[in-house]
Amino acid sequence: MKRRQILASALCVLALAACNKKPEEAGTTTAPTTVQATTVAPTTVAQTEHATYFEMLQLAYNVAAKDADITEGLAAAKKVRDEMFAQYPSDKDDIDNAYSDLELLVRFNATGFSDFMKRWNASTGQHFEALHEAIHMDGATLDGEKIKWNMMGVVASNDYDVIVVEAYLDATKKEAFLFGYEDGEPLVLHAKNVTRDTLAKAAFQVVKDADLLKRLYR
Repeated sequence: MKRRQILASALCVLALAACNKKPEEAGTTTAPTTVQATTVAPTTVAQTEHATYFEMLQLAYNVAAKDADITEGLAAAKKVRDEMFAQYPSDKDDIDNAYSDLELLVRFNATGFSDFMKRWNASTGQHFEALHEAIHMDGATLDGEKIKWNMMGVVASNDYDVIVVEAYLDATKKEAFLFGYEDGEPLVLHAKNVTRDTLAKAAFQVVKDADLLKRLYR
């Protein structure tokens, strides 16, 4: 899949029109105040000149869902998605995947992950805490290979491989768990010898545990 840069002058108008907002009202948008959406990275109109499809859909979502209305936000993003289909028909799959991943990000079961990690901490004596910070995973690898990441909404390419919706870090024992999806399929990743500062360049491995996936992604 090829990367396509989006012209902000066209799609910003689409994103704002979908939400009935004037450009001067849009300024800096913030994530809705729901548990799930705390990880949706804020996007500003000024940042969209070289935005990915995901970022443009996210902008439409954030503007419409500023009052914590997930349904309204997704409806706005879906309208922009359909406009993108017409404008970039050859990139329809990339655009559709970006919308599907946005929906996963704003609807994921944050409470389920939190409850699981609390039980994990209690049974192992560890101290995993949620990482409420979207970062660029520019140097991180997966099973020894460098991949393209969408880390809680921070993404640099239209053809990224994995979207991470939640992350947990044990600062004392230097371990991290990432929860996300690859091609829409649930994914749990684990890394050792990692800190908050080195997370972006950590070596992650896929946790191959079917029972764990069933418990977390039910």
